[in-house]
Amino acid sequence: MKPEQFNELWMIRFRKIADGEKEALLFYKGLLQTYDFLLGGTRAQSILNEIKKDEAKHFRIANEMITLLKRKNIRKKRKHK
Repeated sequence: MKPEQFNELWMIRFRKIADGEKEALLFYKGLLQTYDFLLGGTRAQSILNEIKKDEAKHFRIANEMITLLKRKNIRKKRKHK
C-alpha cells in the first residue's frame, strides 16, 4: 500500500469515528432534553450527562486526529516540491 493510500485510509477511519461520536453526542443531548421531566435530579441524569461529556471528548479527539493527519499531509507535500 502506498503512503498516500495509507493516509487516506486513516482519514476515512477518523472521519467515521468523528461521525459516530457526533451522532452519539446528539443522541444523549436530545435524550436529556426530551426527558428532563423524567430524569431531572436522578442518578440516571448524572450518568447520561457523563456519557454525553465522554462522547463530546471522543468527538474532539477524532477531529484533532483529522487535523493532525491533514497537517502531516501538507508537510509531506511541501517537502516533495
